[in-house]
Amino acid sequence: MQEIKCPNCGEIFALDESGYAQIVRQIRDKEFEKALKQREKDFAEKKESELELAGIRQKEEYEKALSEKESFIQQLKAQISGSETEKKLAISEAVNEKEKEREKALEAKNGELAEKARTIEELRAKLQNSETEKKLAVSQALQEKEKELTQRSTEIIELKSKLSNKDTERELKEQALQKEYEDKLKQKGVHPGIWVRLLLNEDDAVKDDWRISYNGCLDPSHPKALDYIRQDVRQICEWGYKLIKHDFSTFDLFGRWGFEMNPFVTHGGWHFHDRSMTSAEVVKALYQAIFDVTKQYDAIIIGCNTIGHLGAGLMHANRTGDDTSGKNWERTRRMGINTLAFRLPQHKTFYDVDADCVGIAGNIPWQLNRQWADVIAESGTPLFVSAKPGLLNDTEKEELRQILVKASAQECHKIPVDWKDTDCPEVWADENGEIVYHWYDVSGSTLESNDERFHITIPLQ
Repeated sequence: MQEIKCPNCGEIFALDESGYAQIVRQIRDKEFEKALKQREKDFAEKKESELELAGIRQKEEYEKALSEKESFIQQLKAQISGSETEKKLAISEAVNEKEKEREKALEAKNGELAEKARTIEELRAKLQNSETEKKLAVSQALQEKEKELTQRSTEIIELKSKLSNKDTERELKEQALQKEYEDKLKQKGVHPGIWVRLLLNEDDAVKDDWRISYNGCLDPSHPKALDYIRQDVRQICEWGYKLIKHDFSTFDLFGRWGFEMNPFVTHGGWHFHDRSMTSAEVVKALYQAIFDVTKQYDAIIIGCNTIGHLGAGLMHANRTGDDTSGKNWERTRRMGINTLAFRLPQHKTFYDVDADCVGIAGNIPWQLNRQWADVIAESGTPLFVSAKPGLLNDTEKEELRQILVKASAQECHKIPVDWKDTDCPEVWADENGEIVYHWYDVSGSTLESNDERFHITIPLQ
């Protein structure tokens, strides 16, 4: 047990060990806390004192440094002030020097300008004088040119008048010759005929869209082109021609001959202006236009290089085969006699069959040409003869005259009898009798002079 005495009342207390130790611990803790607080206070006061002292020292050092900087700045300002003055003086001197140089240059320039101004004035004076002279020269030249043009114009008018008179004179002579020729033909009972290729036309008045695109020929499917063709036919009729043979229309329309039209009539890549028309309709429109015009003038139409069945009723006669020859009998035998024999059923049904002419040029024996002329006359088809003057003797002329008389009478109508046995019938007959012709030369058929036959291959697309 421990005893303790209260310091205030003096009373003594008895405590066991644990209670005593607790009281001691409380007293010690309070003393320690009190001492700690005192020490903290002392430390804080010391720290504040040191900080205040450090602030004072720092302020003194700052003020000192500031004073030193201010002094340095003043020194620099003094230096700058002195340098600025020197600079201003240097600039002023330089400016003055430059001003003097500029004034000198300006004076020199003014002098040059004054000199140039004088030169310009002198040049102006010269130009003015030159311009005056030039105007006078131009005026004189114009007057001379006008005089020359007036003279030439007068000469041109005189020449035109002379040319007009010559043209008129020539036209009058041509008309007189034409009238004289027509009178001679009329006296002989002959009517003039003409060969034309209506679709091949280079007239600049024909517009591009009137033409076929691939060859430039007239396109009958275009109404304007067809009117143009009608005008051409009308002009021919008004000139007095009573027989008009129009040729090449099939070739000009399709670009191929008949033997080339297998399997296609024409090549690809083009079309007629009116795409609603078939090729047959275009062809018939052409034939119809020609027929309608010639009908007004009572003229006869022969179609050549035409499409036979499309021309039925729209032409009076039709060349039913390829050209015969006055130089190559084999061609005439193959093209003329064969065509006459095998196209003869169309005669007087579609039109008059024209097997082409008898060509007398001196290369073919007369006995062959005579038979060729005779079979045409005996068939009752149109007979055309193209004879070079001076080749026939009097006997041959008489034979030809008799054949022409027979052809003009149109009383014979012989047809081939042996057409099933040969492609060149020799036996021809009608109710008036039978004639046997001999179409081969004594030496037989020869091919060395035969015209070239063309063959082309058209690939199927």
